[in-house]
Amino acid sequence: NAQSPSFLRPFPNLASFELGEWYIQGGAQFSVDGLKRLVDLAQRPGFAKDILEADWSKIFQQLRGPGERIGVSEWVDDDGWMTSPVTLPIPLLGKTRKRVVGTLYHRSIVSIVREKIADEAEAPYFHYEPFELYWRPNSKAPAQRVHSELYNSDAFMKAHQELQNSPPEPGCTRPRVVIGLMFWSDETHVSSFSAEKLWPCYMAFANESKYRRCRPTLNLYHHIAYFDKLASSFKDYVTAQTGGGNIPDKLMPWLNQEILHAQWAIILGDKELQRTIRNGFVQACPDKVERRFYIRIFTYSADYPEKRVVICHLMLISTIRQQGNHPCPRCLVHKSNLDQMGTPKDLADREALARLDDPTRRALVETARAKLLGSGVAVTNPGVDGPLKGQSYQPVWNAFSSPSLTAVGFNIFSALTVDLLHEFEQGIWKDLFVHLLRILDASGTKNSLKHKLDVRFRHVLGFGRAICRFGEDVSAMKRGAARDWEDLLQCSMPVFEGLLPNSTHSETILALIAICAEWHALAKLRIQTDETLGLLQNATVKIGDDFRAFVAGVCEEIKTVESDSELQIRQKNEKKKKGAKTESTASMGFGLKDEQGRAKEGASGKRPVKLSNGKPKFHFLGDYVRTIRMLGTTDNYTTEGGELMHRGGKRWYRRSSKKNTRKGVVRHEQDENAGAIKDHHPHNYIGMSQNSELNLSSFAAVVGGTERTWQDPLAGSFLQNLQEHLLHHFAIQWQGPSLVEDHPRFEAVMDATRVFFKNHRIYSHKIMRVRYMTYDVRRGEDVLHIDGDACNIMIANPKFKGSKGQDRVGDKDISPYLYARVLGIYHGEVGYSGELSPGVGRPLSGLTNVEFLWVRWYDTISKSETGSTLPLDCVRFRDIRAPNATGFVNAVDVLRAAHIIPRFSHGKLYPTGQGLSKIARDGADWCQYYVNRFADRDMFMRYQIGFAVGH
Repeated sequence: NAQSPSFLRPFPNLASFELGEWYIQGGAQFSVDGLKRLVDLAQRPGFAKDILEADWSKIFQQLRGPGERIGVSEWVDDDGWMTSPVTLPIPLLGKTRKRVVGTLYHRSIVSIVREKIADEAEAPYFHYEPFELYWRPNSKAPAQRVHSELYNSDAFMKAHQELQNSPPEPGCTRPRVVIGLMFWSDETHVSSFSAEKLWPCYMAFANESKYRRCRPTLNLYHHIAYFDKLASSFKDYVTAQTGGGNIPDKLMPWLNQEILHAQWAIILGDKELQRTIRNGFVQACPDKVERRFYIRIFTYSADYPEKRVVICHLMLISTIRQQGNHPCPRCLVHKSNLDQMGTPKDLADREALARLDDPTRRALVETARAKLLGSGVAVTNPGVDGPLKGQSYQPVWNAFSSPSLTAVGFNIFSALTVDLLHEFEQGIWKDLFVHLLRILDASGTKNSLKHKLDVRFRHVLGFGRAICRFGEDVSAMKRGAARDWEDLLQCSMPVFEGLLPNSTHSETILALIAICAEWHALAKLRIQTDETLGLLQNATVKIGDDFRAFVAGVCEEIKTVESDSELQIRQKNEKKKKGAKTESTASMGFGLKDEQGRAKEGASGKRPVKLSNGKPKFHFLGDYVRTIRMLGTTDNYTTEGGELMHRGGKRWYRRSSKKNTRKGVVRHEQDENAGAIKDHHPHNYIGMSQNSELNLSSFAAVVGGTERTWQDPLAGSFLQNLQEHLLHHFAIQWQGPSLVEDHPRFEAVMDATRVFFKNHRIYSHKIMRVRYMTYDVRRGEDVLHIDGDACNIMIANPKFKGSKGQDRVGDKDISPYLYARVLGIYHGEVGYSGELSPGVGRPLSGLTNVEFLWVRWYDTISKSETGSTLPLDCVRFRDIRAPNATGFVNAVDVLRAAHIIPRFSHGKLYPTGQGLSKIARDGADWCQYYVNRFADRDMFMRYQIGFAVGH
């Protein structure tokens, strides 16, 4: 009985349950759909009376669990949230004092694992055994390794094999299973107008598919901790202990690392977790089989610092000093060699100088800590700092160096993954784009070139969910999200073409942008093969060479200075720090050379700025191929997953009391989890509505419901061309494509005028959905809209006979695809009453529902004619007066929508904006266009002929 109080407990009735569900799942900011659901609930009979019985405070307290107060070392509820004090040793003035400096909110990892294993709904998607994946493109080709999920990776396979080869627990013959854990942590602001921050830690299972894990609605990231930081008042304590003197040099950065690892020591020090790592635990699974599960950690994803960030999460975890001579958390390459990324020596050094969490390193750290804490000396004391400085370590005991982890071969340095979002999209590419804006300033007058850049970006159309429309003023960089920088990268080549007055500089910059786009597309693939990793390795070498050439050439020849916004920010900061010692402004990413402060300001007050490629983020590009081979593709461990999870914390914060941020967020996380209630489609879909009908006898006068003129060059031939297209369509459908192509006489006897339409009408639509198989064997969908940005399509070119790796063939540079702009989307019931072949007729009753598109064709221009070096197809519209300017395409033949960008350097076809056809709206045409193959990863792989598994 759905009205039973026992079934709905703690809700007193069904109405209060539904209202509670609406509140919990609606979030902090309700939508129009949420309002409609509330109205529907309120209209039910007896709703108002029933909800009066609900004591909401009591209900939500019962949802959370029995504990109202959150005290030290006290369980909060059945989900396992608890708090623990964080104690640190404080070395001051020859003594070491211990002090409680914070509180950790955390959950038991083992309890989450047990709950996951017991979940019957999740069991079909949980992999108990890893496996290798192979792909054979055809029967003659050799099979090659596929890298995708973490449970397909070398790291998981190795852990599984080592477990199977190890001695079993005495008397236990149960199957042994590796539980792979993945961690994310990154500090975030909880509100745009508040200084409050959260430092959450998330955990996910490597045994689950990343395609499920990346869907926030499935809640497959588990909140396991909210880290605490040193409070501002802690400095008062240190000052008081030193008699009002200055805080010892480097004490606070050292304590920032200590407090993080002290909290991780609490989480990883759980005795049940240590037993599980060492001996496993036995649990019956939903399939009624008992297994023994062993926990293993595979990845830790965290942000690398931008300029002068106080707390560096990646460096905190690895216990590497931030400004040391060996800044990479994965190898010991010297900082003077960071700019050599991609060279043969660099590749060899990464392997030979890989960091290891071995007994030698741990003994070195222990010795330094004994000196520091035993004598209470300064962190900078030569006896403490000297032995560690050579490898850029800190005297911090790494919580991930615990015996339970090292005994099973865990190495924290190899678990610290690459991060495409922060290292490239918001790192290298962002810094490069900003510097390109400085070059435009230096090459033009009064922002003239930046204004042209902004105008060009405004003419770039959006592309579904992949690329958003650009703002009015791109050069102001008001949008700072990673996806905004990605959009800029994918569309920058046509925009920068011909922008600089120096053609040599322009070609160098375009080549650099092109290799950045190619490297980014390859590195971000959701499925890799040995061959695509080979492409990525080649692109890594080339991007290193091109960056070095750019820095040594263009950057030396064009003297650049701060932009207006950079000058304002610097002057504002200098006012705040007036009278204080200015700290170093060296960037930890790929960015500015540390010349500011030493160089003389020009007459404008702006300081010279140069771009440097000798920074850690540039060096990190060389780690991507190795990391993908070891841990699977980058979307497994990208920090983007953690960034998406921040939305929950921010939403819960808005619904909390704001008094204790972490406590409030923890409680709303419990509410949402407690209240959560946990087809195959054809190739394309066009609606069957007949609301917008077109009478073919008057089509030339009325097109799409808008009055046109008979003089429009496209109007008069519509019906004739449509009948000829449908005639060919029927010939292929009834006789077969090979028979029609080999025996033209079949179409010779067919009369196009005998193609007829039911009621002499067809029906128009604004939208068509195109479904396709993606390169990683998933279903994708494009939405075409004849009045929107997505109005261009691509279809297979029957003349293209290219081999693997070719995207152009023949003297005429035949492209693999044909491109067209959609003028209309139609369906109708069509038949043919004439002869199919001599003596063979077709009955009048044979009506067929046909879906087709009216399109305006683009022609592909050969590379020799365009003179362009960009790796993009260049196209232009056929003359609007040509008989084949338009045509018809069967809806089923559309592969995907296409992203078409004007070739701005060649200008518009009609400078006055007055075209020849109102139907085609050709007054806005450009002389030439580029087809953007970098619009998304699937589009990119459609030009890597023979390399995509799903194509």
